[in-house]
Amino acid sequence: MQHLFITVLVLASFAGAGSAMACTAGEAIVPTLIFDDLTPVEREAFDTLFTAERAVMQTENTDVDAAFAFQRCDLAADGNATVMVFAKPGLFCEVDCLSWAINRTQDEHWQIILAALGHVEVAGSYSMSWPDLIARVQDQPAIVHKYDGASYREELEGLIYGEAFDLPEAVAWEADESGFVGIVPGSSGPNGEAVLALDMLANTIDPGLGELVAGLTDLNGDDVPEIVVQGEGADYCSADGCRTWIIGIRNGEAHVLADVTAQGSLEIASTTSDGYRDVIVWGDAGAQVLRHDGEVYR
Repeated sequence: MQHLFITVLVLASFAGAGSAMACTAGEAIVPTLIFDDLTPVEREAFDTLFTAERAVMQTENTDVDAAFAFQRCDLAADGNATVMVFAKPGLFCEVDCLSWAINRTQDEHWQIILAALGHVEVAGSYSMSWPDLIARVQDQPAIVHKYDGASYREELEGLIYGEAFDLPEAVAWEADESGFVGIVPGSSGPNGEAVLALDMLANTIDPGLGELVAGLTDLNGDDVPEIVVQGEGADYCSADGCRTWIIGIRNGEAHVLADVTAQGSLEIASTTSDGYRDVIVWGDAGAQVLRHDGEVYR
């Protein structure tokens, strides 16, 4: 029984929170708590979010601790506990059981931010400043769950910010406080990076073709913007989209990180590969995810 995006107002919002453990990267999250170890607020949140399971337990005359185990993790590294809920083999599963994470939001609601099959461990990578979580089931490929600003999603589902909320408007090429990275047109960059990129393209393609529009973004957080250049007009565009480049600046020289055909603007993902943000390219077949391989995007 998977639950996502269910919220509950916690009436006793001023009750004390339990201490949260660090939950070490590379290790499985091990449940060590029973239901009575949770705070009154946490127990109320569980009862409301898991109403269906509570009804089954009542029908089967089963105690919570016979069906579930718990742990706290400070996943956001902000001192606030995310409560991990683990189904035990028996009433709701036989061998491979669901695991959940429930978290209190700033407006004192609780919501389920993760529903994953199998054992959950903390990865060494991050999305939106939250650690990626890996769900493992015996003899099955591991599933990576990435935080998209609202909840954890399986890797290919949680890449695009707009799946959780409307894309904000980028006002600067650096990441904002929430970790959002956009593409900002109309600037040459702090050290003329957009000019370097356009000059490099002018030397490799016919400068007499249609207009090129450049925007700045930050894909690797190194304080040097990358440049997204998109062609406009019939020379660069067709029914499939418009030719688009991602240009990086290294030691004052521009080099191509990606050369693709895109419908509309590229989207900078909430996830990373090799220290670079993943990039979403839209086309007739849907969204293609470009990942940095250490040299270029593929």
